[in-house]
Amino acid sequence: MNEDTKLVERAAKAGFTLIEIIIAIAIVGIMAAVAVPSINKYISRARITACRQLIQTAHQATVTYSLDHSGKVPDSQDAWVTALTGGDEPEIEGGADALNDPWGNPLRYEKMGRGNRFKITSDGPDMESGTDDDLTNVAERR
Repeated sequence: MNEDTKLVERAAKAGFTLIEIIIAIAIVGIMAAVAVPSINKYISRARITACRQLIQTAHQATVTYSLDHSGKVPDSQDAWVTALTGGDEPEIEGGADALNDPWGNPLRYEKMGRGNRFKITSDGPDMESGTDDDLTNVAERR
């Protein structure tokens, strides 16, 4: 046998067989199938946490706005968005989109009664109003 033939035989033995490659791909696929649901669960939790923080930020910005305006809070959703994101010195930077929850829907604002009480709500992960997963700055009485 000459040198070239020996090199070719060694190279052929050093590679992976088709069966070995298929088994490796199957193992990676199984690992991905197990990991993806866990990752999705953590992403969902992170969005809920981010939404709670956004609601808290919007709540604080509304309180700051009311302190600058004789204790009055905006009367409507549109007035609230303008009050927090408009003007020369907005309470929240980024325009109206800054008041969108992590699912891309705008937070809802509602003035409660005649005083300075207000409610900020996100429809939550299911994006439907009035369900158990809604997030808000007001503790619900049951």
